[in-house]
Amino acid sequence: MVSQQQLESMLEDRARHLGVELQRGVTVTGLEQDDHAVTVTTDHGTLHARWLVGCDGGRSLTRKLAGLPSPAPRPR
Repeated sequence: MVSQQQLESMLEDRARHLGVELQRGVTVTGLEQDDHAVTVTTDHGTLHARWLVGCDGGRSLTRKLAGLPSPAPRPR
């Protein structure tokens, strides 16, 4: 297991290497996806992309909106 900070750093490095535009300080409020793309509603407007990466921690709103389960048990 890696820390949240390490994971974000690795993902950011890879994304920048691939030419991806990263946006920080943007709050995701909703998302819709199909077989080809994702439409993300944020507090800064709507974005359309092929992929959405949620690095927003153990209580990930992005993961919840996408309907994905948490990969790790929650601490007590």
